Amino acid sequence: MNTWILGRGPQHFRAVATPGLEDIVAAELTALGMEITERDPGGVGFTGRPLDAMTVNFLSRTTERVWARATDFRARSFSELFQKTRRLNWSRVLQPGGPIEVVAASHGSRLTHTTRIGDAIVKALGATTTAGDVPVQKLLARIVDDRCTLSVDMSGDRLHMRGYRTDGASAPLRETRAAGLLHWAGWTPGTPLYDPCCGSGTFLIEAALAAAGVAPGTHRSFAFEHWPKYDVAGFRKLKTEAAGEPVPTPISGSDAAALAVKATQENAARAGTPIEVAEATFENVQLPESAGLLIANPPYGKRVRADLGDTWRQLGALYARAPAWNRVILSPNKRLYDAFQAGFGGAEPTARLEFHHGGLRIQALRWGPS
Repeated sequence: MNTWILGRGPQHFRAVATPGLEDIVAAELTALGMEITERDPGGVGFTGRPLDAMTVNFLSRTTERVWARATDFRARSFSELFQKTRRLNWSRVLQPGGPIEVVAASHGSRLTHTTRIGDAIVKALGATTTAGDVPVQKLLARIVDDRCTLSVDMSGDRLHMRGYRTDGASAPLRETRAAGLLHWAGWTPGTPLYDPCCGSGTFLIEAALAAAGVAPGTHRSFAFEHWPKYDVAGFRKLKTEAAGEPVPTPISGSDAAALAVKATQENAARAGTPIEVAEATFENVQLPESAGLLIANPPYGKRVRADLGDTWRQLGALYARAPAWNRVILSPNKRLYDAFQAGFGGAEPTARLEFHHGGLRIQALRWGPS
């Protein structure tokens, strides 16, 4: 039985990733100095100290959540699960008697009832499920082949919640996914960026924050900050030293909807990254002279109820007018993609990436300069 809970030595953590973007998350964590141990659908495992995991929470632009593995043991009965959970020292990460939410999953094990698994853990910890003045702490219980792994949530709110977006257009793209797609597209600070259907401004603001050297966790808090014991001085130093050097970068966009333009402007202002954005249809877009990345998450059926064939053809025509640019669109189905190609001219993309968004399977499609 492994009984450590966030001691000083190397420990195991899991960065939750959008399915389809695991390689992007792994690449970013490697760039942050993390040692990757495993990669599976929906997550990337890494080892390090607790401060390393705090670094991922604060600096990763693509990770959805970070779980810290607290312990693992064999459990073939609810009594065994209760006793082995209770005997551990949770004082570093749990407020005594504080509220706990258990996310449970079981595969190939004798314990299959996930609600009873959660109830046993809450009871063993002498905790409650009712929120009070103390923030709710999430625990993850995964029982596979009768072996239980308990992990503690370090993030709190999902990491895409940067703290700047309160206004949004229809079905906005998560910030973490937008940042991951910018990485996949090869965009880096200093490269011009234009989004012709900016929505709530996610692509633009994520790029502007990166170009300004602003850490994605700057405007939010994290679950580990409410733990009874964590490296306060280390995290304070991390935040102080996190700011990067700003890189001048032309970032602009447009949208046919005045409400979307207003939302982008207000979100950008809260993020501290004013962005040049205008109200314009695809036919009236005036692209900057310097080519860079042209990227769009166009409206589609489940996001906006409308006949969108003409809209996608016009977007294709705009992309055809930008042969010197790297170009990326997000496409949910063949019908809309065919409409886009009718305006674009039929050139096949040079790269594809599939992921899930809003319950839909989405393809990111990329064309290089032609």
